[in-house]
Amino acid sequence: MTMKHILYRGVVLLAALDLAACRDLTTELPAGTIDPGIYNTPETAEKLRLAAVYESGIAISLAVRDGGMFTDELRTSWYGGPAGSLGLSVDSRADVGTSANEITTVEEPGAGTYTHLQKSRAYTFLGFRALDKFSPAVPAAVRGELYALHAYADLLLGDLYCSGVPLSTVDIEGDYTYEAGSNTTAIYTRTLAIFDSAFVLTRDSTRLQNMTRLGKARALLALGRYDDADSVVAPVPTSFQYNVATQGEVFGWSILWGDYSLVNNEGQNGLPYLSSHDPRIPTPEDNGIGPYGLSLLAPPQGFPVRLANGVEARLIQAEASLRRGDPQWLVQLNALRTDGTFTVSGTDTLWHAGTGAVDSLAPLSDPAAGPLPTGTTALMAGVNLVLRERAFWLYLSGHRQGDLRRIARNDGRNPSTLYPTGIYFKDVYGAAINFPVPKSEIPNPLFRGCLNRDA
Repeated sequence: MTMKHILYRGVVLLAALDLAACRDLTTELPAGTIDPGIYNTPETAEKLRLAAVYESGIAISLAVRDGGMFTDELRTSWYGGPAGSLGLSVDSRADVGTSANEITTVEEPGAGTYTHLQKSRAYTFLGFRALDKFSPAVPAAVRGELYALHAYADLLLGDLYCSGVPLSTVDIEGDYTYEAGSNTTAIYTRTLAIFDSAFVLTRDSTRLQNMTRLGKARALLALGRYDDADSVVAPVPTSFQYNVATQGEVFGWSILWGDYSLVNNEGQNGLPYLSSHDPRIPTPEDNGIGPYGLSLLAPPQGFPVRLANGVEARLIQAEASLRRGDPQWLVQLNALRTDGTFTVSGTDTLWHAGTGAVDSLAPLSDPAAGPLPTGTTALMAGVNLVLRERAFWLYLSGHRQGDLRRIARNDGRNPSTLYPTGIYFKDVYGAAINFPVPKSEIPNPLFRGCLNRDA
């Protein structure tokens, strides 16, 4: 069903980029909708591309924040606020009564992030089409990057939100095509096709090809296609890095000034990000704030989010090896940690860096070499170790929520064994493992709410 519609509630018309002043478009397009007529020159098409990259950075940084709070990476320090306030409810994943479709909050949890991810989808697609139509001389790789960022927005919607996210589209002529909610599997499957298109377009850029490979591999992991993911990332060098710039007011400064902070052993299942003193997550020697901590990964003006990197490629390959019974999986993990040599300083053994380029990481032992906890198989123990390594190597890069959810979904694990649970520092955890699609989708006549709140 195609119709002209307001793109998203509160959409920004990009006045900061001098594209156009806000004006009432009700005679042509609903007020607030991006007017495609202002992108009909190469110069304005390029401005739309820049706006798409900017919006993607905001959307991804918000997804990192919300995924971090929903899992065990971040914690809000908004205690003393009203019961059910936004930060507290996201941290505790508290359900409303017996409802399966909402989390109780004064504000809808994840609603702002949802809006920005959908705006990122719209802007990147419009930017791609505008460059294609009005600036065809622009290298294909430039358009391909927008396509890949569009796919990453889809991927993060699949990670964070319930089954039933509508993936509606708008074209450069201004027609808006509503879509019904897609289930989680369909979202990840759709991203594979978009990443494939982006890969073709970026054939002249090794950097963008690697970024696209890693995005596709993430979708393959989510679908349980581990060997396919392994093959896709094999060419990506371990030193590769693709970052997106964030805005300090969106994310970075809040960590340092106390709205969100590093956390330790959150809710029984949480990892010891603070007490482990792991060099992959540098923190001040004395945080002085109880169960909270400040990550030195976040300088005051925000920081680049590591959307995709080569260490992730090696972690994907190690997990694939583990799942097909190849003992090389542990060798692959340890190659990231150390080159096998060390220096003795006093009583300390200082292991030299491996391909992950971080000093002082001792080699890991096979968790199946000794007695396993009751009910734990060798594969489960290995997966737990891979997940832990992914958590530390990929901390605050938007992977943790997708990882925990896919393990619950693909391996049949009880989410209560993966997500923070029980009681932790004044909070009692609920059972939600994803966000509901917010009420901003209600104008979509095909939207029927969450299909389910399962993994």
